Amino acid sequence: MTPTATPAPSGVATPISQGSGSFAPGATADLGSFGYTSNSSNPQVIQSVSLSVSKPKIFSSITVTASIGGSEVGSATVSAPDIDPTTVFTFGTPVDVAAGQSVTFDITGVISGGGSGLLDIHRQVRLAGIIPAGDHGGFGGTGRLMLALSLIGLVIAPLTSTKRRRNTAILAAVMLVLAIGIVGCGGSSSSSSSSNGGSSSQDVVAMSVTELGNEIDVAGIPIPLGKVTKK
Repeated sequence: MTPTATPAPSGVATPISQGSGSFAPGATADLGSFGYTSNSSNPQVIQSVSLSVSKPKIFSSITVTASIGGSEVGSATVSAPDIDPTTVFTFGTPVDVAAGQSVTFDITGVISGGGSGLLDIHRQVRLAGIIPAGDHGGFGGTGRLMLALSLIGLVIAPLTSTKRRRNTAILAAVMLVLAIGIVGCGGSSSSSSSSNGGSSSQDVVAMSVTELGNEIDVAGIPIPLGKVTKK
């Protein structure tokens, strides 16, 4: 018997580049790129691209941009908290692919925590003159004591009467409790920020492509897109 020839796939996805490197919160990371080529004599339509994301929490958003001949023809963005271990990027306007045409997909991601990082820096700058930092960016025990003494001294200095001193002592105690709470929150914020760091690997795991209204299989998937790290 003559073996039956396997039909060529109607479309093939191929890797182009992989993302890599470490990025600070708020930075835009290159997550890699891949291409798609139609092997059909019929026009096709690309509806969506699906990516696997090993650590979604390090991204505030991920964008897939499609281009043909260097010109953008479509894009799709998914923002946190909707970034899942498998995320579908659906193009608002489906990408039309002519017979035999190729499409390039570039993937970028914005690293999470940009706003929080800015607030932490401002807080540390404001208090740097009186509060030593701890080993991990929080405030140490000495810093808490210095903050308390500074607050008490500022409040008591202009007062003379016994009654007002007694009232001031009560107020100072309340301020001390609040100050320690604020410092503790600062340390927790730093710790929480660290726990949201790490590395994430991305892969192309699916494409939704139709031809004459019918879904077609795409060869070449999955495609590894590399790994990036949040500083």
